This record gives sequence, structure tokens and C-alpha cells, in this order.
Amino acid sequence: MRFYQNRCALKELLVAASLGLITLCLAARLFIKIDRYAVNILFSDQWDTYAPLFYDYGFWQTFTLQHGPPRLGVGMFVTEIVARATGWDSRAEAFASGCILLVATVAALYLKRRLFHKLTFWDSLIPLIFLGLPQVAAHSVVPFPAYSAVPMLLLMGYAICLTFCSIRLRYGALAL
Repeated sequence: MRFYQNRCALKELLVAASLGLITLCLAARLFIKIDRYAVNILFSDQWDTYAPLFYDYGFWQTFTLQHGPPRLGVGMFVTEIVARATGWDSRAEAFASGCILLVATVAALYLKRRLFHKLTFWDSLIPLIFLGLPQVAAHSVVPFPAYSAVPMLLLMGYAICLTFCSIRLRYGALAL
């Protein structure tokens, strides 16, 4: 019995180490590509989406701004915070999107562990989905967290909130 427990503990440790290594390598590739290919200039429709920052819209008008099909919502606040903190550096916005994607990846792995009480080697597909090549292209060419990174993080947070056992905690977190 003790041998079986040690074997399971070793397997869990190897899975966690391999998932950590895969996530780290993919995150490093993401940030290297962002560093190499992101430019510090507003491009294409970024001029339109930055309108709340140009004209100092209020909180509600910024939150409900609709650019194309989706509303910008919380993602626009991320853009505003990064833009004002870095002097409108769009490279910094690309790095912020990369950080948000990395947090969303960790949240997805946590969600998988919370739902099924273990991680397997197959779960290495989760970092590949979140930090794969399409994400690299999306965040190095025209970074805009409101369209990609922030919704992914919010979706993972929403799913994690649904797993809370306490009804009050669950609905309180979902309302937040």
C-alpha cells in the first residue's frame, strides 16, 4: 500500500513538473515573440478603440463602448491603465496581454485540478491552447486585451466561481 502511495505521489509530481515546464516554455516563447515583433505604434482599428482615452469618456461610457460586434467592457479599463501608466506604449499593452494570458492559463489548470482532483499529462494541451501560436500572433501584431486576453481570464474566473461549494460565496463571487 505504501509503495502505491509513493508511486502515485511521484507520478503527480512528474505531471506537475512537466506541466510547469511546458507552461514556462510556452510563456517564454510568447514573451520573446512579443518582444521581437510588437511595435510601439497604434495600428489599424486601435485608433477607434482608444477613443475613450482620447476624449476622456466617463466610467460608464467607457465600459459600454461598443466597437464592432463586442462591447469592450473590462478590457478597456486594462487598456486605459496600461496606456496611462506607460505613456501610451502599445508594446507594454502587448506584454500586459501576455501576462493576462499566462494568468488565464494557470487559472485553467487550477480549474481542471479543482474539477477532477488531479492533473494528467494530457493536460499539457491546456497551455498549448492558451499560449499557442495563434495567441502569439494575436498579441504581437495588434495587441488589444479587450478582445482576447481579458475575456479568456474572465471566463476562467467565472468557471472557477461556479465550483465554490458555499452558495453565498459562489453567487457573491459571480456577482463581483
